[in-house]
Amino acid sequence: MRGDRNARLWQILRQWTDRHILPVRIPSGAIVRLNPYQQWQRYGAIALAGTIGILLLGEGSRPRPALSPPAPCGWLAALDPPLPNLGSADSVDALYRIRERLDLEIDRCVGNLKLTEFAPQVLEVQTLEVQQESFERHRQAVDDRLEMEAQARQIWDETMVIAQSAIGVGKEAKLDRSQTPEDAIEIWRQTQSLWQQTLDSLDRIPDESILAPYKAAKTTEYRGYLAVVTNKLEIAQLATGFVFYGDTNRDGVADDLDYPGRQLWSLESGALMLFNNDDDDGDRVPDWEDTRVNGSEDEADLAIVRLQTVAGFKDSQIVLTADVNSREYVNVFQQVEGEWKPIDLTGNEPIVEDREIILGVEAKQFAYRNWNGILRLEATATKNGTTIAADRVQIRVSPWILSPNTAPTEEFFVSALGINREFVEQIKAIVPQTGAKLKVVPQGPTWMQDTMEIGYVQFPKANALKTVPSVLQGNRSIGLDRYPKSLLGKNFGWFKIGQPRPVPAGNGLPDWYGNLEVTPPLPNYPLGRIYYGQSGDVGMHPEVLEFVKAQEIQGPPVAIDTSWLLIRHVDEILSFIPTPDGGHLVMVASPEAGVNLLRELAEQGYGDRIINRGLSTQITIDAALANTNLVEHNLKIQRDYIDPTIEQLKREFQLDDSQIIQLPEMYTTFGAAWSPSTVNSVMVNGQLLVSDPRGAIVDDVDYSQKRFRQLIAASGLQVHFLNDRSYHEMRGNTHCATNTTRKAKTQPFWERLSGNGQLAMEN
Repeated sequence: MRGDRNARLWQILRQWTDRHILPVRIPSGAIVRLNPYQQWQRYGAIALAGTIGILLLGEGSRPRPALSPPAPCGWLAALDPPLPNLGSADSVDALYRIRERLDLEIDRCVGNLKLTEFAPQVLEVQTLEVQQESFERHRQAVDDRLEMEAQARQIWDETMVIAQSAIGVGKEAKLDRSQTPEDAIEIWRQTQSLWQQTLDSLDRIPDESILAPYKAAKTTEYRGYLAVVTNKLEIAQLATGFVFYGDTNRDGVADDLDYPGRQLWSLESGALMLFNNDDDDGDRVPDWEDTRVNGSEDEADLAIVRLQTVAGFKDSQIVLTADVNSREYVNVFQQVEGEWKPIDLTGNEPIVEDREIILGVEAKQFAYRNWNGILRLEATATKNGTTIAADRVQIRVSPWILSPNTAPTEEFFVSALGINREFVEQIKAIVPQTGAKLKVVPQGPTWMQDTMEIGYVQFPKANALKTVPSVLQGNRSIGLDRYPKSLLGKNFGWFKIGQPRPVPAGNGLPDWYGNLEVTPPLPNYPLGRIYYGQSGDVGMHPEVLEFVKAQEIQGPPVAIDTSWLLIRHVDEILSFIPTPDGGHLVMVASPEAGVNLLRELAEQGYGDRIINRGLSTQITIDAALANTNLVEHNLKIQRDYIDPTIEQLKREFQLDDSQIIQLPEMYTTFGAAWSPSTVNSVMVNGQLLVSDPRGAIVDDVDYSQKRFRQLIAASGLQVHFLNDRSYHEMRGNTHCATNTTRKAKTQPFWERLSGNGQLAMEN
């Protein structure tokens, strides 16, 4: 009996592999066949690599396909009637209807699994189990969403109560004509506090909630009320001679021009502070981690806040307090006799009194899930235990900005691994000539793109704009991402968001940073819009996505369907390049164009020419076209995934057909690039570094290279084809193997804001 079962399993494995794994061809054209023992070894290696992936093989080799039933996305889309999209639910009732449908599908899977007990079929059982697991995950997502909506409704109700209180206090203030100036200040302060509470409360409602549109409308309304009340309070406080202010107008100097609006903050105006995550004293520790100002370079990273008082406050005690949400995320120092002293922010210890008090503020993190990045810093003067004056300033941490592939390159990173010697030598001959600094890292990360994302922050200084590169460390397996912290130094920041997490088997490597990219400037997104690859309900690390959203200016990020790819990285199928007029084009991998290129060559009589020269997939054009599984698979990818992605690009990024270049690419049936990907490229100051596609040689010219140059000719870029064979055989290409520090925009991000708070395009 066991022998029959093993024989059946052997038959299933053999059929699946013959259908899904291409036989290797050697230069002579002979097909290599393995004996049964070698085949079993191969099947086992494939299954283990796909299941355990990076844990077994290390960074150098990306996972190979696992032996598994079809990916769930295909049969989910084929359900009749279709399963409603969770994101399309516009009411709680709709969510309950989705849950009822999922319960029916789960019951169906359970019933069918019971039937298979009488006639077990391995792949059928596995498929049903995968379907059941997927339905149960979807149902859990619906339950989570229902819980979120219940919490959102509760927050909404609480917010409305606070808003009514604010309205009530304001009405009483208008009716009371006997109030003193001090009474007026106190009433306006109380009203301001209530309106701020309403906004803070609304901010707790998730953007994914059904209540989000109502939240947006009320936020706009309540911000208007807060602005009116704050203006009245600021005017009243000026008369007291106790004025607290930062660099509200962002001209790099805190002076009397910064009085108006000092208690408010928006993307357009309000004081900024830096997340002080560089290392000015060279101790290999980010400067925010200590309670010292480490010399003049570190002092330049502080946001200056001033408190001006009149003689009447000479004998008073002045304390500083930070709102409880911000207290643990900032350091505040007072300049006393040329030294910077740390300040207590609980209000328990008075600061040193002077006619002009100078403070320096730094953030200890960027805006993120636990903090919106806004510090409300209040100075209070007391005499004989009685508060005689108080004033407040709002400061927000400057956002982290990611640069697109089209931006000028300042520094280029690649690892010298030995096996990539020719690749590195080619880069050495190209990159320094572009004006970019080349950094070759001995035995560094194989996948330099995946280990880090290098962005920047901007900060106003007098007569200058301070720009600091800041590297986001990767979330791969333990030990793979040590390199990014080596970049930490003077005016080069380093930080980390999240931790490595387990990802369901068969979902590739979604958290690696080849799966996190940004567009060039777009309408309403002059600093670009971040996008990433998504496979079903698994995409980029949720904490990283939350971080991107919290920065506000390059999100919300766009999810691109990469479920059909082995690695699931978005840089495998999309890449933007610049044009001479300051515009941009997007290169999109097109399997249909790849098939058509082979057919074109065959029709011209070149069917005997070899493609994928020197690779494990080396084959003649005729033999490739004769592989109907390969051809039909690629045409199906175009129909089911690439064409919808192109429509999404037009919609989300406001592109037209003239900006979209469909490059000939083909993929194996398990989702890896069949030949080196030309999409997976990197632009360096007018030079485009591209993987050598190893196409057919026609008239002594690589036909695929020639076609690529023709397709991207409008970019005006000079193309260099690199030998990335070592990377390709490990399931990656040129962009995966490299990284860059790119030049930031010279215009501050806040100068691109329009009156409605949306970012506007550069002129």
